[in-house]
Formats: sequence, C-alpha cells, structure tokens
Amino acid sequence: MTYLDETTPEELKLAKRRSLLPLGLADWWPIAVGLALGFLSPLIYPRVEDLGKLVLWAIYPFVVLSGSPQLSLSALTSLQLPQLLTYAQFPMEGIVAWYAMRRGVGFLGTLFFIFVIHLVGFSALVLMTYTSELTR
Repeated sequence: MTYLDETTPEELKLAKRRSLLPLGLADWWPIAVGLALGFLSPLIYPRVEDLGKLVLWAIYPFVVLSGSPQLSLSALTSLQLPQLLTYAQFPMEGIVAWYAMRRGVGFLGTLFFIFVIHLVGFSALVLMTYTSELTR
C-alpha cells in the first residue's frame, strides 16, 4: 500500500536545508558568494597576479584569454573585455553552481564542474601560448 504524501529521504533533507534559512535563501548561496567575489575580484586580481603566471591562468583563465593578442580583437575591446570579465567571472560561476545544485549535483560535484570550466580555459591558454611560440 502506498501513500500519496510519502516523501523520500532526499526530499526530507532538502526541506530541512530550506527551513534553516527564511524564504529559501539556502538555495541562493552560490549566487550570493559569486556576487561577493565579483565585487572583490578587482582587489583579488593583483594579489593573484603576484603569485605567478600559472596561478593567474588557473584562477582567471578567461580574463587572461580575453586580453591575449592572438584573439585579434580591436584595441578598445582587448582593454575593456578583460576588465568586464574580471567583474563577471565569479557571478557567472555562482549562477552555474546554483543551477548545478538545483539539478541535484552535490557540493563536490559542483566544485568539480567549476574546476573543469577553469581547466578548459587554462588549457586554451597553454595551447595558445605554446603554439604561438612554436610559430615564431
């Protein structure tokens, strides 16, 4: 005999997590963290830049990629796009994390997904840098 109001353990866990914060704010924390890091990103970037090129490539791959001369962007675009991406990278990653977690991906799975996104950008930078050095 089955009941219509039976809940699964996953639903109970989700309901408990949602009840911890009012208005379901527990679901929105990835976006809030992304926005906070987005505001702090211009302060973080110079400190990461001092740690070395590979660390900068790992944390801000798309910022570095958007400013590279191999993309053949106009002078104005190659100056403004990295600055825009400096502010936008972490909020976009927060939205991606929020979406993944809403779909049932766990915290570690979400971190892995963000890691893969950074790995793709890092790999593109490595390929662009070393292929341009080979063609000189």
